[in-house]
Amino acid sequence: AKSASLTLDNTSTWTVTGDSYLTVLSDADQSLGNIHSKGFTVYYKADEKANQWLGGKTLALTGGGHLMPLPAAPIKTSK
Repeated sequence: AKSASLTLDNTSTWTVTGDSYLTVLSDADQSLGNIHSKGFTVYYKADEKANQWLGGKTLALTGGGHLMPLPAAPIKTSK
């Protein structure tokens, strides 16, 4: 997929079953307590306006995993 967005409301939970890549994460529970990571990492695009609430930070998730910004793409140079 070129992009994937996830919106969780106050009644939602997400059990992560593998490292995941999101374009946008919206979560009514801004403590992220409704994301059960099982030790996996969830990556998000820090440069997306809708993700500003995450502050470009790496955050611990329930279950030992992390929510973290996608690493910057390497800059291609011509030789």
